[in-house]
Amino acid sequence: MALGLSAARLAKGHSTQWVQRHVKDKYVQRAKEDMYRSRAAYKLKQLDQKHGFLKSRYNIVDLGCFAGGWSQVALQRTYARGGLRDGMIIGVDLLPMDPLVNHHFIQGDIRHAATSRRVVEALGERRAHVVLSDMAPKMTGSRHDDHAASVDLCREAAKFAESVLEEGGWFVTKIFAGTFADSFRSELTTRFGKVRIAKPDASRAESREL
Repeated sequence: MALGLSAARLAKGHSTQWVQRHVKDKYVQRAKEDMYRSRAAYKLKQLDQKHGFLKSRYNIVDLGCFAGGWSQVALQRTYARGGLRDGMIIGVDLLPMDPLVNHHFIQGDIRHAATSRRVVEALGERRAHVVLSDMAPKMTGSRHDDHAASVDLCREAAKFAESVLEEGGWFVTKIFAGTFADSFRSELTTRFGKVRIAKPDASRAESREL
């Protein structure tokens, strides 16, 4: 698995040094041991340990869910079992994903109305307790352009979250640090009751993700 990931990353332009550092990363190694599909699972676990937004029987929508690490954590912490009274985990991504037990996957672009409708239909009469977004733009190599594209994705995710969240629900999103981060946070304060910025320990020190 690690070799396949490394080869794929390297093919997309990462250096040999990056691949070697990635393979030796303690969270990559832990993910293999704990059967998580990505090291990102530990970012969500650490955020939840601090803020406590994943609870038993909660309904969760996971945007940008590929390869499934965040959805795996959500399944574990909500004890989703697929019953009518159990919590429901819905994952959305542009890429196809290998199935997870008791996980409802929708392939599509959440910016498109047809995809949003499919999520609403899957929820049925439920409202979401939490909307997660680990979406990232297609990287161009320009820090400014990638940051701006990240903010645009976050806006789309927030717009969708408002349409499906119950009152008092949580919206948890990844954003790249940069010029527009503070203004986007100000936007969120007008739409949500409380806004917090966090960088979990599992996020690499050099990463611009918040």
